[in-house]
Amino acid sequence: MMLRTFPARKPPGRSRKKTRCLDRDGTRKSQYSVNALVKRLTEKPTSVINWSILTVQTSSDEEGEETQRNYIGKIKPPFMRGGKWHWDIEYEELEAAPPMQIEELARTINYSFQMGAQLSAQLALPYACMDNASLIT
Repeated sequence: MMLRTFPARKPPGRSRKKTRCLDRDGTRKSQYSVNALVKRLTEKPTSVINWSILTVQTSSDEEGEETQRNYIGKIKPPFMRGGKWHWDIEYEELEAAPPMQIEELARTINYSFQMGAQLSAQLALPYACMDNASLIT
């Protein structure tokens, strides 16, 4: 009766199974799938604030030749319009674009991930390195 409560030992002479940490530590492709992003944006619309995204804009020159360029944008806080969430994107080299809805933003984030862009911004807390005494003064 007492033997059932003790954990089993490993067989003698056999090495322990190594964990595959590097496989698990990376980002999963499934977390940036369109369906997973739609679910995330529906449940937590502010979770993508300050993420960098790539958008493709097609332009044509004077000769009529079309050029596709990627532009970097930052996702701004969401707002409600007509009962739906919308996100403004602030571009570095592009004028203001119309706000994106959930499906369009999910596709844009997915495209950015596939292109290898660094998506999530690291939040810099202004007082993270200060002690409590310096906050009082």
